[in-house]
Amino acid sequence: MKIDVTLPYSTSEIVGDRSFTLSFEQQQVSLVDIIDFLSKKHGDEVKKSLIDSEGQLQYIVFINGKSQDLSEPLNDGDHVVLLDPIAGG
Repeated sequence: MKIDVTLPYSTSEIVGDRSFTLSFEQQQVSLVDIIDFLSKKHGDEVKKSLIDSEGQLQYIVFINGKSQDLSEPLNDGDHVVLLDPIAGG
């Protein structure tokens, strides 16, 4: 299974790239799996840049252009984008 990923700028500095494709052997993959994979490969700094101290994702998740939940199952060829939430006033 291949998933295209676009990270927020702060995390892309840790990983070394903003957009890339990840390949997984398992057929059931979620954003949690992507974060775990990146943390194992690039260190805990990745998880700290994405997840707050209460265990909540600090970004809005879009899968194929639609806002989704962190645990949403992914399909082969999906494009996951993490965006900064916009503060209004």
